Amino acid sequence: MIAFEKVAEAFQLPKYPTDITEKHYEEYEELGIEPRSVFEELAILKYLSGPEDDIRAVVLNALYNIYEKGPYDIEEAAQKFFGSYKKIPDAYFIYYFGDAADARIDFKIEKNNWIEAGARMMQQCYKKLYQ
Repeated sequence: MIAFEKVAEAFQLPKYPTDITEKHYEEYEELGIEPRSVFEELAILKYLSGPEDDIRAVVLNALYNIYEKGPYDIEEAAQKFFGSYKKIPDAYFIYYFGDAADARIDFKIEKNNWIEAGARMMQQCYKKLYQ
């Protein structure tokens, strides 16, 4: 999708996790959150969106969230996958697949070889203790 590439470039947003720079880490650290790429944000939003949602709107939402440094809480996606907050394990893994607007995620409780699984990247997450 052209918007994913062009808007991310125009606003110097990290398209993929490998595009996150030291400057991004410093900016996000001031806000007390981990930096996230447009690809990661899009995969999370696509997982949470319904089939009736227009992919163009989801892409623009991901771009906006990263631009404003307000990424979506990954635990909402975890709650959807595991069924409820109480069922989220203390540690779990998120596998990111696809490219650009084809981004998608899958959850795993046990760590597998993400390269063999065909994933672009893997992220270990921990359940928040304050809910």
